[in-house]
Amino acid sequence: MRPLPLALLLTAAIAGPPLYALVTSGDLDSDNALLKAGLVLVAALFGASYVDGLIKGYEREQKAARRRTQVSEQRAQDLHQSLDGLIPDHETP
Repeated sequence: MRPLPLALLLTAAIAGPPLYALVTSGDLDSDNALLKAGLVLVAALFGASYVDGLIKGYEREQKAARRRTQVSEQRAQDLHQSLDGLIPDHETP
């Protein structure tokens, strides 16, 4: 999920009900409620972007590890094939 929609969802879920209750009870005016919701949105956006970066970094590392494993396996197979004619009674596994 992209960070902005996630941040909007988190803001609505976390800050929405308490701010709505404060505005309807008269303890907070709507301008300040929108300002507070905006601050929560910015914080949620930074958090969601950070988590998204962690996930993408993890996926890149997994892809690189798979690529290293494939290269290593291919090199081992090439080495075994090159030794087939040089070492008597040597067979490629």
